Amino acid sequence: MKNVTFSDFINQIALFSVQGNTAERQDKKEKTMEELFKNNIYYIYLLACIAIYNYGVFTKRQRVLIIYLMSYGLVFFNIVGTWKIIVLLTVVLFIFEEYLNTDIGKIELIKKLTYKILDFIYYAIFQYSIVYIIIAFILNYDNCLWKIEERKFISFIIFGYALQKLNNPKFELNTFTSMKKRFDEFAFKYIDLANDDLFEKMIMLSEIEDKSYFSREKTYNFLSTEFIKYKLERNILSCTDNKKRSKFSVKRAVKKISNDFKEGLVLRGYSTIEMQLIKNIGIKRGFLRKKHLIARKIYELIYTKIFFSEYESNQYGKIEYYKKFIMYVYLHNVPTTINGKRYSRFVDAFNGKKIEEISMDAMFVACLGLNTRRIYKQRVQLYLWMFPEHNLDMEKILDMAEHPDRLG
Repeated sequence: MKNVTFSDFINQIALFSVQGNTAERQDKKEKTMEELFKNNIYYIYLLACIAIYNYGVFTKRQRVLIIYLMSYGLVFFNIVGTWKIIVLLTVVLFIFEEYLNTDIGKIELIKKLTYKILDFIYYAIFQYSIVYIIIAFILNYDNCLWKIEERKFISFIIFGYALQKLNNPKFELNTFTSMKKRFDEFAFKYIDLANDDLFEKMIMLSEIEDKSYFSREKTYNFLSTEFIKYKLERNILSCTDNKKRSKFSVKRAVKKISNDFKEGLVLRGYSTIEMQLIKNIGIKRGFLRKKHLIARKIYELIYTKIFFSEYESNQYGKIEYYKKFIMYVYLHNVPTTINGKRYSRFVDAFNGKKIEEISMDAMFVACLGLNTRRIYKQRVQLYLWMFPEHNLDMEKILDMAEHPDRLG
């Protein structure tokens, strides 16, 4: 029999102790994990959402749809409380949309928390149908006085409608990455924005489409102090010109501006040049349909502020002649229609010539085509005040309008 020394005995005890402790720790770890998953449904919910969002086979909308299905099931079968799941779902969607988005352009441009919140609210309401989802959840709430069977049935119908809207959108947006590319195309090459001929044509465009454009140095839509100040000044001048100085009042001017907004927004789809541009590069589907007017206008108001201010300050610093730069991008992205002939880009109407190289008459005709209405003599006569300033010729304008191929 082999003699066992004291040191060997101590070593055996230590080894046994270590093995015992390891087994005990492993057992405790398994029990802890079991308790964690058993008692913390929220942790499981979060892990499930992450797994769904990382599953590359599905599109973004399909991932959101699956998360909705899982969330609705937890509410429908009373596994998680209604308000708790609404909060969880909102937090998860916000994190995915604003921090884990595959749209790299959005992550690069939208850095301010206020802009992230605005962006999320817009997407949640107009892209992910979250209002219908929340209504469907609330109808499953136990404290409602309505009969549970009827509530759950209506809830199920509303939920199904929300999923249908989510999966088959009639109003859809482009990614920030694709929008940013439209600007990057011109940001990295030399453009002589100080060119006088180019600037005169930009002035003409602003006079026809948006007289406030160059007066607004730091704002991009009509919900701004710069725009309101401009409108007030124009109304004061209008009253003075009509010899109504003594009858002028701020109340009358504000009322006129309000009427202009109402008429323009409802009847003519009033937009600044920046709003027109963001609509054309940002809305993928549905921007011509009247039933999407509210969604489109809210989009224009929110994203003119977010996109243009963030592009200038966060991405590239100060771009010289930034307002001119925006208008230059506008001319290369916004369509024009000249007496039935549509050009997908404004510059395409000039047979390959640059904006600087075309005549002022050709520029005038293309500008009138921006609203797609037919160009005829009576309409042109509304702009006679511009003729001396830009040396325009009525006969040439009408001839070009009838024969768009002569614009170049």
